[in-house]
Amino acid sequence: MALWDRIFPRLLEACDKDTETEVQAEHLGALAECILKLGAVAMNVDRMNAIGNLMATLFTKHFEKCDEARKLRADEPDHDEEADRALRDEVEAEAAVIGRISDVWHALFSKCGDAVVPYFEALLPAMLRMFEHDRTPTERQWILCIFDDLIEFATPHSLRYQVGRIVECVSLKTFVFRSTSSARCCSRCQTMPVRCDRRRRMALV
Repeated sequence: MALWDRIFPRLLEACDKDTETEVQAEHLGALAECILKLGAVAMNVDRMNAIGNLMATLFTKHFEKCDEARKLRADEPDHDEEADRALRDEVEAEAAVIGRISDVWHALFSKCGDAVVPYFEALLPAMLRMFEHDRTPTERQWILCIFDDLIEFATPHSLRYQVGRIVECVSLKTFVFRSTSSARCCSRCQTMPVRCDRRRRMALV
């Protein structure tokens, strides 16, 4: 674990500070892989708090970047097709970061179980923003993957604690989109409109 002690803080810093979206997503994927390989023994309260803080920061940056892109589109209604495509690509690239965040949560839930629930609860408001009307189908589906992992890996006690909040919040959000209503659970490899390649990327052990 001495090597992990050195790698962990640097990996979290890279996830936070890298300005290239694709590279940032790769760092998050590496973090998820490390948690899957090392298991719960690699996690303690300090590391869980650090990951929780990182996730909160990444969600905030994600909303800021996506909102800025949408504002640019609204402020320039006559922009050409190439500019419109560039904005769409930027939003989708940001959604890919949410996908890797989902992978980190999958690793945490699968290896640490209900110990992860308090950190999930702290970030629930940010996750629920993904169900608002202006979010993309890709964003919604990755967040649904996190809820799926909660249901699959948390103990019944943790599930009972969460289920009321989930049902209440989901009932208040009009997110019934054709692209998400058929999505059940990406970690079980159901067919989804936006293809989930988690099973291929994340070697479940």
